Amino acid sequence: MQRCNNSRSQQKLVIFVVASIIIAILGINIVFMMQGSTNDRYLIQLQEISDQSKTITQNYADSIGEWKNGLLDNAKMLQITDNNLEQLQSSLSRLKGLDPPKEFTEAHEMSILSLEYELESNKHMRKYVETGDQVEY
Repeated sequence: MQRCNNSRSQQKLVIFVVASIIIAILGINIVFMMQGSTNDRYLIQLQEISDQSKTITQNYADSIGEWKNGLLDNAKMLQITDNNLEQLQSSLSRLKGLDPPKEFTEAHEMSILSLEYELESNKHMRKYVETGDQVEY
């Protein structure tokens, strides 16, 4: 009888250990899936901002070309530049509003710096268009 009780106790222990291992594995998988989901969301948002800023930059470069070729006057170029600055600032704000996963923190900061430098460059371009000061160019 005692041998039967020991056998049942061992079976219960084995079932408990196996169930605990399965629960632990499921828990770890859920954590990894949630982390992957967070990374995916961040990367999707980052890609959207990156695509938007590339379009803004390309459109602005096209406008500068038109201005240099005399197709746009200074007043129109100032208007385009002001619009460009607003769009870049909006992209920068969106980027700064993201919460990057730990492994993307350095790249995130570099992306912020890149947009900040572009914003500053375009502010100088605006001053150049407005004043003709070659130093600003």
